[in-house]
Amino acid sequence: MAQQLAVAAERDIGVWIDRATRNAGMKVFCDKRTVEFTRFTYAPSASMTDAWKERKAAEWSATQCSSQIWSESIRGGWKIVLSQTAADGGHVSFTAQCAK
Repeated sequence: MAQQLAVAAERDIGVWIDRATRNAGMKVFCDKRTVEFTRFTYAPSASMTDAWKERKAAEWSATQCSSQIWSESIRGGWKIVLSQTAADGGHVSFTAQCAK
């Protein structure tokens, strides 16, 4: 199912999420039980402060855990990851965490 979603997500590459961030794709690694969403932001990595990271991690988890598909996957041992790369090459990753 995740691989079918990845094919559909290819159509969203380049779509802007907000004024500074765009979708960069989705990859499925069945052997690692991981789904990785990638995004690119024109904001500098210096803007990725600890407070920003905490807020983004909480938002990512809340969004994935409120989705029936992804929350079931997470409970089944899959990792749902957001990888975001800044214009200057800085990179952060967040793995959704749902309450058991």
